[in-house]
Amino acid sequence: MELGVCVRDRPAAEVARLARFAEAHGYRHLFVPDVRARSTSVVSGRDAFVSLAAAFEATTELRCGVGVAA
Repeated sequence: MELGVCVRDRPAAEVARLARFAEAHGYRHLFVPDVRARSTSVVSGRDAFVSLAAAFEATTELRCGVGVAA
């Protein structure tokens, strides 16, 4: 079984830390959503592709992607 995780609205440094943790604990995938949740009015301005770059830089085997990219 392959496990994955979706990380929402976190700073790039925290995404990198979570990616390292996920990879070390057997997770195979990490996704970052491109869109903000409709239930919140706060927009962080974080770019999903910047977060992915941090995750790629921090890991060697983890497969990463954007959950939705328009």
